Amino acid sequence: MSFRRAMVAIAYSIVCRPMVAELLFVSTVMSKVMRHNSSLNPTLVCMLVSMLGVVLLALLFASGLGSGYILDDSTSVVPVNQLRTRPDLFWQLVFSDTSSPIGRPLTIFSFALEQVVFSAGPEFSKAISIGFHLINATLVAALIHVLLTMRGVRYAYVIAFVTALVWACAPQKVSTVLYISQRMAILSTLFVLMALLSYLLARSASNPSYRLVWSLVCVISVLMAPFAKENGVLAVPLIALLEVFAVPYTRRANGYDKMKVAAVCLMAAGVVFFLIFGLMEYFRSDISYARRNFTYADRLGSSPVILADYFRQFFYPDTLRMGLVHDDYPISSLADGSALAIGATLIWVACLAFMVRAVLVRQVSIVALGIGFFLIGHCIETFYLPLELYFEHRNYLPSVGLAVLFAELMRRVCLRESGELRISALCLAFVYLCSLSLSSYALAAHWRSAEALLLHDVSGHKNSPRVLMDQALADASLGDVAGARELILEAFTQSRSQPAARPMGSADPVLLDVGASCLGGLLAMDELPLAGDLAEDDPIRSYMLRTLRSLVAENACQNFAWHEVSDWLFSFVSVLLDRGYILGLPALVDLYDFEKTLGNPVKAFVYASIARERDHGPLVLLRWAEASLLAGDSESVDVAIVELEAMVDQGKLSGFELVLFKQYKEAIK
Repeated sequence: MSFRRAMVAIAYSIVCRPMVAELLFVSTVMSKVMRHNSSLNPTLVCMLVSMLGVVLLALLFASGLGSGYILDDSTSVVPVNQLRTRPDLFWQLVFSDTSSPIGRPLTIFSFALEQVVFSAGPEFSKAISIGFHLINATLVAALIHVLLTMRGVRYAYVIAFVTALVWACAPQKVSTVLYISQRMAILSTLFVLMALLSYLLARSASNPSYRLVWSLVCVISVLMAPFAKENGVLAVPLIALLEVFAVPYTRRANGYDKMKVAAVCLMAAGVVFFLIFGLMEYFRSDISYARRNFTYADRLGSSPVILADYFRQFFYPDTLRMGLVHDDYPISSLADGSALAIGATLIWVACLAFMVRAVLVRQVSIVALGIGFFLIGHCIETFYLPLELYFEHRNYLPSVGLAVLFAELMRRVCLRESGELRISALCLAFVYLCSLSLSSYALAAHWRSAEALLLHDVSGHKNSPRVLMDQALADASLGDVAGARELILEAFTQSRSQPAARPMGSADPVLLDVGASCLGGLLAMDELPLAGDLAEDDPIRSYMLRTLRSLVAENACQNFAWHEVSDWLFSFVSVLLDRGYILGLPALVDLYDFEKTLGNPVKAFVYASIARERDHGPLVLLRWAEASLLAGDSESVDVAIVELEAMVDQGKLSGFELVLFKQYKEAIK
C-alpha cells in the first residue's frame, strides 16, 4: 500500500501542482510511522494536535495585526471611538446604524463596549474579532460532533476537531477576521451556529428539562442573529435543513413526522419566496443596477461560477487573489453563453436534484445537508441584489456547509475496516491542515501594515481600479507624481471597462490628481480642466472627497492651494446644475463636509441646501441645520429646527441623530 501511494505521489508531482504530491508523500511517511509504532494512539495524537491547533490558530491570525483602520472602518468603527470621552452616547450609537433596515446593534454594541471598557485601538479590536472566530471554530466542532454522534460514528470528536480547524484555518477567513468591520459576519455566524447546535441538542435530549432549556437558547439565538447582520435570518431555513437531512427519521403509526413535514414546508416556502424576490428585483433592476457596469442578467448568470469559486477557494486556495479588493473579478455569465457558467450551473442543478431526491425518499444525508447549507448561506448576497460581485466574507457562514462535507468525507474513510487506511486518512488531513495554516499565516502577514497590504493587492489585482487608485496615492506620497497621474488615468479606464468595478465619474480623476499633487509636495495644481468639459450625470462617485477632507483636517499638505480646488469644485457644480445634470446625494454630503473642514461656511451651506432640496432625511436636515448655524442664517436654522422637531415627534431620528439635534439646539441657545 505504501509503495502504491508513493507511486501516486510521483504521478501527481508530474501532472499536478506540487502541493498535492507533498501532501501525499508526507502523509505516507506519517502513516507508516504510526502503523509501526503501536505506542502511538491515533485518537490521542489527533486530540493533542487539535488542542495545540487552537493556540496556533490565535497566533496565526495575530500575525496580521498592524494595518490599523481600513476602508469601511472609517464609517462603522471610528465614529464609535468618541465613547472614550462621551460614554453617555453609548446606547445612541448602538442604535444609530442605518446600513440595514433593522441596523446591526449587536455588532455596534461590541464596538461600543470595547471603547468604553478598554479604549480599544484598531489592533485590540482585531484581537477581539480573533477571539470571536475561535469561539465560532469551537461551535463548528461541537455542531459536527453532534451530527456525527447522532449517526453513531466512532472517533466523532477527532473528526469534529480536525474539521473545525480546517474551517477556521482556511485562508479565506483572513480578510473576514482581520477586517474590523466584518465582525458583523463573525457575530451573525456565532448566533446562527448557537441556534443550530441548540436545536440539535433539544431534538436529541431525552430529558424534558434539557429540551426546554436548549429550545429557549435556540429561540434567543434565532432572534439575536439578524441584529448582528441581516443574513442572520438564515438561521430559520438552516434549522429546517437540519431537521430534514440530519435528524433521524422515526417510525410513526400514522406514517409521517409532523416536525419533518413542517420543515419541508418551510423549505418549500423559502424557495418560493426566493423566486418571488428575484422576480421583484428583476422589475426594478433598471434603477438598482444603474450605477453598475453589469446587469441583473450578468449578476444572476454569473452566480453559479462565483459559488464554484467560493467552493474552490475554501478547499484549494489561491491566496494571491485573496483580500478585500475584487472589483476586477471577471464575469462568466449564462447570458453570454459562457461554457464555464453552463458547466457550473449544471453542477449546482445536479446538487439540487440530489437534495430533492433525498427529501422524497426520506433519507438522512449529511452530503445534502452540506450542499444545502452552502447554497442557503449565499442566497441573500450572491444572486439578485446589486452588490459587488465577490467578497470573501460572504463565504464565512456558508463555508460551515463545506466543513460538513469535509467531515462526511472523513467519516466515510474512517468507516473502512482497514486501520491502515484510517490512519493514512487522518495523517493526510493533518498535513492538509498544516498546509492551510501556512498559507493563512503567509496571507495574514500582509496585514501587518497598510503598505504591505497594498503591495499584496497590487500583485494579485493589477487591473483593479481601486488598487490603481490607492497605488497612485502611494506613489505620489513617495514623490512620483507623474507616475501617479498615469495610474489615475489607468484606474479611470479600468473602472469603465471592468464589469465588476464601480464606474468612476468624470470628475473623479481630477480629485485623484488633487490628492496626488497634495501628497507629492506640490504647492499648486496644474491647470484644472474646464468644468463644462466634464459635465455629466453623477460625475463624483469615488471616495476621494473624503480623502481630501482628511488631508485638510490633518494638515498633511501645508501651503497647498486648497482655495483653487474649492473654487473649481464650486464652478463645476454650478455648471452641472445649469445644464440640468444630477449630482449624487453622497457627493453633495461629501462636498459639504469638505468645505466645512476647509472653513468655507457659505459654500458648505450651498451644498447642504442643494442636498436638502434632493432629500429630506434626518442626516441631510441635520447637516443643513449645522450649515445654517455656521453661515449665520437664523431663518434657515429656525426652519431646520421645526422640521427636525417634527421628525422627533414621529420617531424618525435614531439615537445618535437625536443627540446631534440636541447639540445643535444647545449651540443655538
